[in-house]
Amino acid sequence: MEVIPVGETESLEELRMPRNSTYESEKSLRDKSAPETPDLPVPPGHDLFSSNRAIHPEGRASTDDGRKLVIDDKLSLSDRQLVVTRALDTDQQDAEDYLRRVRARFDRVNLELPTVEVRFENLHIETEVYAETSRQLPSLWNAVRASVEWAFLKLHILRVRKVKMAILSNMSSIVKPGRATLVLGPPGAGKSTLLKALAGKLRPDGLKTTGRVTYNGHELSEFLPERTAVYVEQEDQHLPELTVRETFDFSACTQGAGSNADLLEEVRRREKALGVEVDWSVDAMLRSGALAGAQHSVATEFMIHMLGLDICADTIIGNAMKRGVSGGQKKRVTSGEMIVGPKRVLFMDEISTGLDSSTTYAIIKFLRDVSHSLSYTVAIALLQPAPETYDLFDDILLIAEGCLVYHGPREHVLDFFEPLGFRCPDRKGVADFLQEVTSRKDQKQYWHDPTKPYSFMPVAEFAEHFKSFSVGRKISEDLKKPPPDTSLGSTKHGQPEGVLVRRKYALTPGQLFRVCWEREKVLVSRNLFLYGFRFIVTMFMAFVTATLFLRTDLHPDSVTSGNTYFSVIFFSLISLMFDGFAEETLTVARLEGFYKQRDNNMYPAWAYVFPTTILRLPYSLLCATLWCCIVYYPVGLAPEPSRFFTLILLLFMLHSMGIGLFRFNGALCRNENVASTGGAFLFLVLLLLGGFLLAKDDIPPWWIWFYWGCDPISYAQRALAINEFAAPRWQNMKLPSGESVGNTILDQRDIPHEQWWIWLGVGVIAFSWALFNIGVWLCHAYLDPIDAPSADIRAELKEQLAEEAAQKAAAEQPKLPGSARAGSSPVNGHATNGDIEMSSPSPRTPDHAAARKSLDGRRRPASGALRGTSRDLAALVRDSRRSLSASGHTLPGAEAGGRGMVLPFTPLNLTFHHLSYCVDLPRGTSTDPEKLGPRAAEVDGKPMLQLLRDCSGAFRPGTLTALVGSSGAGKTTLMDVLAGRKTTGKIMGDVRVSGYPKVQATFARVIGYVEQSDIHSAHITVLESLVYSARLRFSKTVSTDIVYSFVQEVMELVELEPLTNSIVGKPGIRGLSVEQRKRLTIAVELVANPSIIFMDEPTSGLDARAAAIVMRTVRNTVNTGRTVVCTIHQPSIDIFEAFDDLLLLKSGGLVTYHGSLGRNSCRLIEYFQGIKGVPALEAGLNPATWMLQVSTPGMESAIGVDFGQIYRDSSLYEENERLVQELSIPAPGSQPLHFETRYPQSALSQFKLIFWKLWQSYSRDVPYNGTRFVFAAVLALLFGLILWNCGHKKTTIQDVGNILGALYLSMLFLGIINSRTVQPVAAAERAVMYRERAAGMYSELPFASAQCLIEVPYNLAQALLFSLICYFMLGFDHDAGKFFYFILTIFLTLNLMTFYGVMAVYATPDLAFGSVISGFFYSFWNLFAGFLIGVNAMVPWWRWYYYVNPISWTLYAIIVTQLGDDSHVVIIPGGGSITIRGYLEEFYNYRTSFIGPVFGILCAFMVFFGALAILSLKLINYQRR
Repeated sequence: MEVIPVGETESLEELRMPRNSTYESEKSLRDKSAPETPDLPVPPGHDLFSSNRAIHPEGRASTDDGRKLVIDDKLSLSDRQLVVTRALDTDQQDAEDYLRRVRARFDRVNLELPTVEVRFENLHIETEVYAETSRQLPSLWNAVRASVEWAFLKLHILRVRKVKMAILSNMSSIVKPGRATLVLGPPGAGKSTLLKALAGKLRPDGLKTTGRVTYNGHELSEFLPERTAVYVEQEDQHLPELTVRETFDFSACTQGAGSNADLLEEVRRREKALGVEVDWSVDAMLRSGALAGAQHSVATEFMIHMLGLDICADTIIGNAMKRGVSGGQKKRVTSGEMIVGPKRVLFMDEISTGLDSSTTYAIIKFLRDVSHSLSYTVAIALLQPAPETYDLFDDILLIAEGCLVYHGPREHVLDFFEPLGFRCPDRKGVADFLQEVTSRKDQKQYWHDPTKPYSFMPVAEFAEHFKSFSVGRKISEDLKKPPPDTSLGSTKHGQPEGVLVRRKYALTPGQLFRVCWEREKVLVSRNLFLYGFRFIVTMFMAFVTATLFLRTDLHPDSVTSGNTYFSVIFFSLISLMFDGFAEETLTVARLEGFYKQRDNNMYPAWAYVFPTTILRLPYSLLCATLWCCIVYYPVGLAPEPSRFFTLILLLFMLHSMGIGLFRFNGALCRNENVASTGGAFLFLVLLLLGGFLLAKDDIPPWWIWFYWGCDPISYAQRALAINEFAAPRWQNMKLPSGESVGNTILDQRDIPHEQWWIWLGVGVIAFSWALFNIGVWLCHAYLDPIDAPSADIRAELKEQLAEEAAQKAAAEQPKLPGSARAGSSPVNGHATNGDIEMSSPSPRTPDHAAARKSLDGRRRPASGALRGTSRDLAALVRDSRRSLSASGHTLPGAEAGGRGMVLPFTPLNLTFHHLSYCVDLPRGTSTDPEKLGPRAAEVDGKPMLQLLRDCSGAFRPGTLTALVGSSGAGKTTLMDVLAGRKTTGKIMGDVRVSGYPKVQATFARVIGYVEQSDIHSAHITVLESLVYSARLRFSKTVSTDIVYSFVQEVMELVELEPLTNSIVGKPGIRGLSVEQRKRLTIAVELVANPSIIFMDEPTSGLDARAAAIVMRTVRNTVNTGRTVVCTIHQPSIDIFEAFDDLLLLKSGGLVTYHGSLGRNSCRLIEYFQGIKGVPALEAGLNPATWMLQVSTPGMESAIGVDFGQIYRDSSLYEENERLVQELSIPAPGSQPLHFETRYPQSALSQFKLIFWKLWQSYSRDVPYNGTRFVFAAVLALLFGLILWNCGHKKTTIQDVGNILGALYLSMLFLGIINSRTVQPVAAAERAVMYRERAAGMYSELPFASAQCLIEVPYNLAQALLFSLICYFMLGFDHDAGKFFYFILTIFLTLNLMTFYGVMAVYATPDLAFGSVISGFFYSFWNLFAGFLIGVNAMVPWWRWYYYVNPISWTLYAIIVTQLGDDSHVVIIPGGGSITIRGYLEEFYNYRTSFIGPVFGILCAFMVFFGALAILSLKLINYQRR
């Protein structure tokens, strides 16, 4: 056995610094004649030689090829994996033995591990909410109202009624080290708030916090909780371009070694003194964990293995538009990223969402083992812990309605409820019982005291009883005792960091910069296509500029030619700065991940910002150099080499400054909508006051300070102009007046002649570049997310406020009839006469037709049905059921006394035979079949990754099938393939619907697909979402009363009725919680009344009670004769045994079981227990968990079998083959699926419904529409103040140019602002559209039309607002006709540019590419607008583009309608005069007589861009599934 030498002396500094360390042989160690080890006291409970091993018997200090293994910061990937493999000594996802050996090493030398006890005493957190429930919905009106109220409140003029809501109510307890604590509670109970408060991550915005939280008696202000404790959030926020391994490596590196180096130094010192032999594999792991600043970490490989992420370690994380890891894998990445570091306090919030029960069990077991062996402090909130997972925890912390109901040993929790009269039934999970026993709706079923009648026990009463319970009294006594004594860590590098960390960052500034630098290089390399595309676009613009201003048609011989050269310089400046727009999008997109890492003190803001800034410089230099190389000679700029290189320098610095400007804007605004508008606005201001569009002497005195002190573009334009027009060829050419042409051109814009202004410009641009990047740093350092999470109003408080409002309304008007069904008795707002049955299959009879006709005669028009506010809609839905019940109308198929609405449908079965699915290999993946393993495949001679392999099965009506497998086994893939949702890859095999080949167009009409991700429009209510889905998916022959009644029943069924008027919101920001969004996703599909329902993890993210509700809904749906297939990860025993059939997949997409579960899962158990070597099911263990545990690859390896092959050789496989063959033959007399129309609703009805949804959404989208109106008003004021009364100043050509410049900029930038601002909104709606289109709800034409036309009224309001402010301030003629034309031109411009923005999003994969494309066209349209160079001066081969340029026609319209009939005479520089009308006709070819066709052309452009948007949606699909 080889061991570690212990005779070496190493300082703490040496341990922290990367160094080489080799292992000596056992022989050399023996030669040192170490003294015998004296007996050491062994702490109780630690038997060193029973189940764990103090000395690893098979340790080796060399690799398999005999190479010496060196532990340093340069370990190769294979060596890091070798260290982990030898330390764990198992193929299983289990580290218990290793952790025991780690603990044994410390115990052998009597070294206690540091611990942290977290106390919270009288912790009370509350917030204030509006007493008016209508104020909870965001809207433009509420935003304006809130702003006015805020001003009045500050002036003490107004008081607004708010009520206090306690989120946590005076909670006191102790989270102890060495014990794993499970935090339980229903959604909204306050679990996340408690965990954030304990971890020091609770933002104070809008919250009032009292009480104290201490770590070992130290207040949170005495140390850095960000570096002491981990808080794992619910949301998955990552950089999508990084792989799993890269994400972990970066986190491990930036979190440093913590107290590990100190512990290792001390244990090695004691081992040396005692002569203790060392387990080399444990020492290798600990030594590698003590390396600070290592770019690649052994801890990464350890965490990847423990979280079961080996299969996707080198896969990018991805996002909605980039294919990456699965949802369950991403959730594990979220946990692993935070716990891969050395922190010893772990607070983890709902980390099992999307994970199967086996994976969850393994992860929790690992965390429990860490807590026990290493004395970590661990508290984990879970929603649906399986019984075996629940049993892993030591303590239970139960919260309800913000009160502490119980906190103590798991073994005593049921003893607390028994004396109160509540008992957990047999075969009921204790965790499920605990979350339901405090619920008003579920509490009664657990009452077991026959001596007393049941009465509801409120949560506050439970909390009071706990204080007098023995466990509660023990907590009170412990709180009076002094906490453990722990000294605080040092704040200096090179000194002990301690367990309570005070050093802000783990690494030195140099190490932090290097780590962030390396990550930024990876991010740039992963976005090379984007940067390459940007570069190509910029170079194409350079080519266009060179060929448009060609020197053969442009001669430096007059002031007019000089103005054209000035246009070239100005356009070069604009084009290179426009290229920075894409950086703004990237900056905003990465903020979420940055905030998470910044708030965990992984690195300072400067370490994130400066590498990004520096790495953009080579790109800027390349763009500027090639631009000058392409443009300079063909245009014929000043021929001196010095001026050429000066131009390169100036453009390089301008490009860099532009990137800094837009990155600063993105970091400041922090919201894509606001940033898009703010960036364009800021750029506009800089250009307007830059000295080209408006000469310096024409800038009003109250704005000249900005020209000199705040506008770097003015200095840049001055330097560029002097660099060109101070050249000898311009100075040597004289006008008749004797003045040189160059000086005359400069004097027109009040530009000085001295050369030193060039270098002043260089200095100012450099200073501005530095200033903007410092601004980026400061924004990243000190600003928090603009969309901060908001507290949801608790149901009981919401009901109380609503009741008060109802009582007030009742006093003013007669009360409306109730909405409960006839014959039902409402309890807590929910009908109690049974669950809804969506429908039962019934034949179509004459009575059926008669009934339908009778109902159809009562239909209301779609438009009328959806008119009014959300509360009007809620009343309409309630009244629909009442009117149906009163008239006695039901659909055929409803049994006498039946339950709920019954709608007709056709039962269908679904078969698939020898189904395989392959995708292209991810970039960077090896094509070696040996490395790919069983997933390697070759299709048509091309290596591919096989995700499904030869799957066969049948799903039948009335059968509920569970689709189960470990994360990444292919469950969602199989469901996507069957449902027709895959957009990439190659599908092979046969899929049939009731014996007929599946036709996707008709199949989509009869299925419902509950996706794993909850994608909804953020700004509509729950009821609006359901009504919208139902109306689009029911045919027009179904009456609105029936649709609304059905929606109402589904809402009751899924318990969404209390959330009727709740906004959906954005995940993690505001709106519905995770479990509420999941229930909404399910309800959206149930209201479609489908024949086949696919549900991808319908219970993921739900608590036990909500999951039971959902599965009861699913079970009732199946009982009506529907075909339902669910993937499910963590089913309880009750939920799992509610399924009829099971299809089990293993990694690689192979079927290992497909058949009936049997009563109490007997057939499943019998099948697996019949396989030799499979351990028997233990009593009380969940069969679902047992099944996943015994079918893992590790178990296959352990017992030497292939479960896939065993299944294919079994009689069960033969039975399934016969069933598939039987169901693949159509029934006699049956017909394939057929519908008269492709979509349930006509195109016009689709458009009306989509438009209605968007109308509701837009009215509440304050960041979007509020921003556009605010900026329109500010822009109008800005124009008015800068160009005050310019319409009355018409003496010189420069005066006319000022007017033209004002009109030109107003048209260009108003359009650009709208075009950019709409893009994030269109991108979000496109994601929703992909889901809804796949469901067969509508076609591209009505959606794109509605998306464009919804903008029209807002654009009209924006045009009116801008015109009313700006028109009269500019001093234009007070003529009603001209004013109308001014509004009309702006309105049409806003429309066509908004439609273009929508089209740009639909035609590109994401916002970053959309920004690049848009920036290109903005520059292109600006160049050919006719302002920088008149149409008559354009070279013939480019003149055509002037006529297909929308901006040229908007400029034509606005100039001609305002100045086309103006006969004022103006002076021409150099002598002569001309009327304004003549000047416009001669130089710009503008004619008043053509104004009618111009407006027609603008309308045609609107239609053209709208049509392109429709075609883009129809022909291009960027969703990668």
